[in-house]
Amino acid sequence: MNRLLVAIVPIIILFSATVYAQPPSEITKSPGGPLTGTAMLDWDGDIVEKLIADADAFFLAETLETVKRQESFWNRDLSSVEAYEQSLEANRKELARILGVVDPRVGFEAPEIIDNLDRSGMVFETRDFSVFAIRWPVFDDYTAEGLLIAPKNGTPDEVVIRIPDADESAEDYAATICSFSPSGPRSDMTLIPATVSRTLNEFSAPYPNSRTAILTNREYLYRTSFQMGRHLIGYEVQQVLALVDWLQKDPKTQNLPLRIMGIGDGGMIALYTGALDNRIDEVTVAGYFDNRNHLWEEPIDRNVFGRMERFGDAQLAAMIFPRTLDIVTWDNETTKEIPRGRGGAIGKIIPPTRDSVIAEANLARSFVASLAEKTGKENWLQMQSMSHGVFPEKPRGLTVDENRERRMIDALDKHTQNLLYRSPLTRSLFMSKLDMSSLDAYEQSTKYYKDYLENEILGRFDKELLPLNIRSRQAYESDEIVGYEIVMDVYPGMFVYGLLFLPKELKPGEKHPTVVVQHGRNTRVEQLIENSGAGDMLRLEGILTRLARRGYITFAPQHLYMLEDEHRQIQRKAYPLKKTCFALMLSMQRQVVRWLATLPNVDMDRLAFYGHSYGGKSAMRLPPLIDEYKLVVISGDFGRYDVKMASTFYPPSFVFTDEYEMFEFDLGNTFNYSDLASLIAPRPFFIERGNFDVVGWDEEVGYEYGKVLHLYQALLDIPEQLGIDWFKGPHRVNAVKSFEFLDRFLKRE
Repeated sequence: MNRLLVAIVPIIILFSATVYAQPPSEITKSPGGPLTGTAMLDWDGDIVEKLIADADAFFLAETLETVKRQESFWNRDLSSVEAYEQSLEANRKELARILGVVDPRVGFEAPEIIDNLDRSGMVFETRDFSVFAIRWPVFDDYTAEGLLIAPKNGTPDEVVIRIPDADESAEDYAATICSFSPSGPRSDMTLIPATVSRTLNEFSAPYPNSRTAILTNREYLYRTSFQMGRHLIGYEVQQVLALVDWLQKDPKTQNLPLRIMGIGDGGMIALYTGALDNRIDEVTVAGYFDNRNHLWEEPIDRNVFGRMERFGDAQLAAMIFPRTLDIVTWDNETTKEIPRGRGGAIGKIIPPTRDSVIAEANLARSFVASLAEKTGKENWLQMQSMSHGVFPEKPRGLTVDENRERRMIDALDKHTQNLLYRSPLTRSLFMSKLDMSSLDAYEQSTKYYKDYLENEILGRFDKELLPLNIRSRQAYESDEIVGYEIVMDVYPGMFVYGLLFLPKELKPGEKHPTVVVQHGRNTRVEQLIENSGAGDMLRLEGILTRLARRGYITFAPQHLYMLEDEHRQIQRKAYPLKKTCFALMLSMQRQVVRWLATLPNVDMDRLAFYGHSYGGKSAMRLPPLIDEYKLVVISGDFGRYDVKMASTFYPPSFVFTDEYEMFEFDLGNTFNYSDLASLIAPRPFFIERGNFDVVGWDEEVGYEYGKVLHLYQALLDIPEQLGIDWFKGPHRVNAVKSFEFLDRFLKRE
């Protein structure tokens, strides 16, 4: 008998090892009927392409709806000019904020004439006037440059600030004045601040193996400043306002009429400046004024986050009343394509039609009609059309300073990098309202920040979610699990598409932990399946189906970051509406959670979110605002996001990539990844980090993780709720310690 047992036991052990060493059964496509209780999904074609096209159409429709709501932000008091000016104050502050006109300006006695051994400060003169190269302080250590055209005979009787288009130099403008021969001597003083051009240049961090991009000078400065709550437009407005500050306090000019004039991008700066500052007597806007329903199509350096929420050009124009506004349209203008370079954004400048300009101007007049009539200012807004002539040849001696724009770019970049350097303290002060006295007090104190994140950074949709209207069909199967394609409604014209996997042997009333899995950019949900054949397994490791085999119910919604420029242009459409793609995906996720709660086998107390790469960006932005997620895993994205997005010194910086849609206004001053993690806390939070992940460097991840560890361990006393897996690998899901973390918190014996 003992001999028999000795013979049988090895066979049993060998049999068991053979059975349990077998790889899981292959997952195959298996078309079938709908999930119980749902309608049959009968869509043909590429559902992902339909999703992206519908999201694009959704934001186009939302643009028109947003324009209709603009006036809800205005409460103009038309009882008097003084009351009217006071009633504009809140909107002026908001306009200054979104333009980044927030840095205190530096006072100065007078502009400095730029004179050196190679170039005289007086760069040109005629019988009647002299042209000087000048500079003046603006904010911090940024010094603007430009030209001063001063009359030789007597005191000027007017001051004019002329702002060039992005394709024009200050000398181009000066040449126009120099070529004009009046019957008498000139009597106005003209100031021409230099602006940044759209010349293409190669940009990279100043270190070996850095990424490089060929961008317009304006887009380069836009990218970093936007992330830090500033804007190239705001910097150029500040240049003009610094001159206004000086002119208003100098006894020789403080009582003189002050006009600002601009062409193209200069007209844009003039319009914004005139709307912000009522010290300017007259504003001329040439070749810019229009409705801005296609702001998303213009050069990305004109993008202003939330601009269309309350500020059409008509609203900006009405802010200039009762001062004079002259609008000039060109009758010979053609569409201008913006050079894309390598990595730059799509963009073009389409000349406005005369009808659209007239309609926008009439709208501006309507806002102040009663007060204009009462004060006799009915003609405050004037319009004219003319041909846009070619600048005359510059006279000998009036040559462009070839190094001036490089100095401007370097100085403005330095200012933004200083903001980035100071941003940890800025964010610390911003987050100082968190209450660490108890977990309950802490969670209550996060509500302010969650609201801020949604309202001011991601964007909020104040729309009712539609009924779910679930459509489904079986699509995949293995011995253990079955997968369904799922479609559900979100808003009119917008839906969620994703894959649901269920263990086959679900028992009635048996509750399972559930994981929502979010994939990375340019990835389809099908690539989260084992044996998908997509060639992407190195990054995704089939986590959707691997988790399902471990007893989890899993769902992977398809996100919007697909089809390259298509998804980037969706983000461009969202920006002016004070929205991002994450705003729409937040609504989609809320609908997903709402649906999961209806499934009889889903345990909502054991619901987790697992995001990789771009899905990791979702993991940091969406679960903080969705309390139903009880645990969050981020893979392949955690790090110092401020440095990643705004640094021009950090070699992996996204400043030097083609992902022009990734920048989020003012995120650098509000929420880094440790701050977003604090909105997930005290829920369990786990990070996966491959040592060779090119998304960032280990030391940057460690710096940011140290802050999260301090919060969980030192301040909230819940160190067991936090974990990290540093693994020797690239940009991929590791799915080892993260799975153990999920099991520890979500599995029940």
